[in-house]
Amino acid sequence: MYYYMLKITSIYQTSLDMVVLNLINTTTANAGLQYVSVNAYDSYNGSGIFNGSGTSWWARTYMFPAYLIFSSNVLVSNLNINCGYGQIANGAIIKDFSLYVSKTLLSYTDVNWKLKLSGTMGNIFGYQTIKISNNLYLIKQYSTYYSIKPAYYDASNKIYIPLALSGGLVPNKADIDLYGFDNLNDLTTSTTIGTETFKPMNKLINSFQIKEYKTK
Repeated sequence: MYYYMLKITSIYQTSLDMVVLNLINTTTANAGLQYVSVNAYDSYNGSGIFNGSGTSWWARTYMFPAYLIFSSNVLVSNLNINCGYGQIANGAIIKDFSLYVSKTLLSYTDVNWKLKLSGTMGNIFGYQTIKISNNLYLIKQYSTYYSIKPAYYDASNKIYIPLALSGGLVPNKADIDLYGFDNLNDLTTSTTIGTETFKPMNKLINSFQIKEYKTK
């Protein structure tokens, strides 16, 4: 699980002096974006902006920065953000923003959020895409690939599970997004799965390769 915090620093000014987020989605496979929380709101709380229902959106007025936290099953390579208000041409839109990520849910002010990117959106009503670059890793032993994510560890037999790749012999983008881990230090850091505590490196018998992938 990954948590993202979207920090909205400023907006394009309108007579209402507000930002409206209608929908956020991604083309990243198996992402499962879910609303977590917002720091404050003036209309709807934003719980509907990830399900495409069109019946709930987040409106924030007057005071910025504003913060929206959401989660995903995997690291996402893009976010498609639909913002604006139909009665105001080119209005109610995010201007300056920052996007942060964490493997644990943190408070809005926690310094342990990792900054992924900062930028400025165009003053355009409708969808705009934020592209996010991630470095992901897989383990290759001979012709078999492994992930050190806990979901792909067989606690009964105390081994990592060979991955069933949808790309065939070589991982495709969907495989990398689903199975890839994002921190090489996790290989040598103790982890507990079930009742067993170990370092993933010690489970990789014989020689292996670390395959690095940059996703966009």
